[in-house]
Amino acid sequence: MGTVPPPPQLFAGLDRRTITGILPRMVRRRFDPEQHLCRQGDAGDSLFLVVDGLVEVWLEQDGERRLIARLRSGDAVGEMSLLTGEPRAASVVAAVPTEILELDARTFAGVLADHPVVLRNVALMLIERQKLTNEQILLRRERGEALALVTGEGAADLAGQAVAAAGRASPREVALIDMTGRIRRPGRFLAADRAADMLVGLDRIQSAQRIVIVTVDHRHPDLPIILRELDRAVYLLSEAEAARLRACTEAGQARAEWIRIGAPARNPPGDLAPVRAIALPAGAREVRWLGRHLSRTRLGLALGAGGAKSYAHVGALAVLEQAGYEVDCVAGASFGAIVASCIAMGMDAGEVRRRLDHLLSLDVCGAYFHLVTGADGGPEVFYRALAKLAGEHVCEELSLPLGILTADLNAQLPHAFVEGPLAQALEAALAIPGLAPPYQLDGCRLIDGVTIAPVPVELTRQLGADVTVAVNLMSRDHLDAWPGSGNAGPAPAKEPHHLDPVVETIIMLQTDTSMRNAAEADVAITPRFAPSSWRDIHLGRQFEAAGHTAAEMQLAALRSLARPTIV
Repeated sequence: MGTVPPPPQLFAGLDRRTITGILPRMVRRRFDPEQHLCRQGDAGDSLFLVVDGLVEVWLEQDGERRLIARLRSGDAVGEMSLLTGEPRAASVVAAVPTEILELDARTFAGVLADHPVVLRNVALMLIERQKLTNEQILLRRERGEALALVTGEGAADLAGQAVAAAGRASPREVALIDMTGRIRRPGRFLAADRAADMLVGLDRIQSAQRIVIVTVDHRHPDLPIILRELDRAVYLLSEAEAARLRACTEAGQARAEWIRIGAPARNPPGDLAPVRAIALPAGAREVRWLGRHLSRTRLGLALGAGGAKSYAHVGALAVLEQAGYEVDCVAGASFGAIVASCIAMGMDAGEVRRRLDHLLSLDVCGAYFHLVTGADGGPEVFYRALAKLAGEHVCEELSLPLGILTADLNAQLPHAFVEGPLAQALEAALAIPGLAPPYQLDGCRLIDGVTIAPVPVELTRQLGADVTVAVNLMSRDHLDAWPGSGNAGPAPAKEPHHLDPVVETIIMLQTDTSMRNAAEADVAITPRFAPSSWRDIHLGRQFEAAGHTAAEMQLAALRSLARPTIV
């Protein structure tokens, strides 16, 4: 029958000759993955010793099924039922191909009679297992995420770079279990060949607030088991590789996210749509993005309404850029939609400022803001400038995912633009009640989103943001005067005329909504302005400085959630 290494606890204190004499009295059995050794409620008439493989202990209670332990080679399970005579307290299932030795109740009683030390060993095993179970329950809500990074041909180098980038992006520790044999990294690292070894290692290193990345080749024979056991799977595969892996993907329980490597093929793999496409060799920007994707630190900006105060968005963006952050998606409402569009088109803070300087000049928006009268073209000058900014762009093909929030008067619901012509989205977003008529589109009457969600935080999450940063330009917390100056800056070119009371009423009512929206974000940046109006285009630099100051004050909060990835 051969010999088995002595189990670490059950037969502790017995010499090898004694253990060798006990083994022939046990029955050797083999189990396939997902096959039950025993079920909860069955008669407890035997004990199992794991010779090779891995088993999981599942507790079913109140209609829920909960994993309470994983046991590997040398571990024993089922001893409590033998001692008490009670039915099985939990189900035991093979996680991988598993070989066990089964000890029936009569033989177990004889072993205890001949070797009382085994009873003491059983008691110690139960105490240790209960302690581990209690720790798992306490840490359950704070437990880190375990994900499989499945690599295709030629993607191993990218996987190694991505794991390192994830470690730099996350404030939490990122641990690695490498099953490819090709990746090494400093810090917490484990190599494994089989799913059983990986799962045992996972239990050992996964704890509160830790992310564990398991790198595995797409051809690994244990891949279905790995996908079943982990929380999430990210595939670095070509279209052909993804198509071959389709059946495995559908069988696994892990949430599948496909990063297409290389050019598209003629026959895409069903409805498994790529999250992103990366060409090899990957550039530094793509590697940083992948690191943020793995570590769930993708940064999304939600830019609020505020007219000329939108210069504060420029100040906040400049602080993020200087700190080394990259924006992964952006959403905006009203004038925040203009800044969001510029960012999504790939502009940095300096270029966004230059675009605002033009759009918020007296010649362009003076008539629209009711700052001048009798101007040639009237408000249409402003809309033509918006159309020129948008050009032929469509939202879904910009450098970053973009969302522009408007409100539909007919449905009395938010209406978000995430695809389609950018020019349409901007014109609808700037249809401010009292200044411009609703924008008509496919049976909808669309107006400025300030009326329903001044700071579109939820839309930013829908675009894929893991960490949301809101810039709220509406607050009741004001400065008495602009820093370093006893006045509010140069006077406007012409005395502003009175606005429709509808516009002023909307702004007054939306301040509380804007503050509530911003509070939903992970980090809320709320600039403090000296007494001023959303039409004060002459205060652009003061507004920008206020945004800069407010963003700097929130950098520590942001670093606790996501680290800068540009050094």
